[in-house]
Amino acid sequence: MAHHHRYRQILRLLSHIFKYAIVTARMESDPSHGVEVALKKYKRGHFASLSVDKFPKFLIDLHNYQGRLTRQTYLAIRLMFLTFVRTKELIQVKWTEIDFDKALWIIPAERMKMRSPHLVPLSKQATRILEELKQMNGKSEYVFPGFYRHKKHMSNGTILVALGRMGYTGKMTGHGFRSLALGILKEKLGYSHEIADRQLAHVPKSSTDRAYDRAQFLKQRTEMMQTYATYLDDVFIEELKNKNL
Repeated sequence: MAHHHRYRQILRLLSHIFKYAIVTARMESDPSHGVEVALKKYKRGHFASLSVDKFPKFLIDLHNYQGRLTRQTYLAIRLMFLTFVRTKELIQVKWTEIDFDKALWIIPAERMKMRSPHLVPLSKQATRILEELKQMNGKSEYVFPGFYRHKKHMSNGTILVALGRMGYTGKMTGHGFRSLALGILKEKLGYSHEIADRQLAHVPKSSTDRAYDRAQFLKQRTEMMQTYATYLDDVFIEELKNKNL
């Protein structure tokens, strides 16, 4: 609790410095704005998530807010909801895990805390994001290097802070994209729970490695990930039309 209070004091001090920098034309925005969201304690096991029907508005909000996020943070959020991996799995990804030729992200078993690697088929949309990141960060070991420490990966709180600054405090978390994706795959696109759940790397405790081979349903999952990405593009375009009416 004492640490929490100290962090808030430091945050207030930084905010004053950044505001002075804005007034004196040294900076354009206060990067500490929204960090308090990351300091909030969330109940273990509970991750705020939007309902399926509120996701179209989120896509518009993200699109409109992208100019106020770093390009890397914006692309991280987009890649997160296109792959629905866990936040830790996303921010720690290394270029060695990405196979552009096969359009496949192979997360090592040790990072997944599983006995076998987890395969994430990359849609054309996800591949385009990674290609842009390769241009930006190709010299780094990490796909998402740290803002200040380039030899480390991006901070764990970056995505949560960005969502908070967008106005989604308590409404959405990085982890929330997983349950949201599961809802879309089942409710809107009609995929079976078994295939969708496998892509989320939810392995039943009773299963054996043999029964849950790392490539199980890979063909169906590859098709599913592309259908899902295309569906999100269509939803965004439809919502954009509705907003402009």
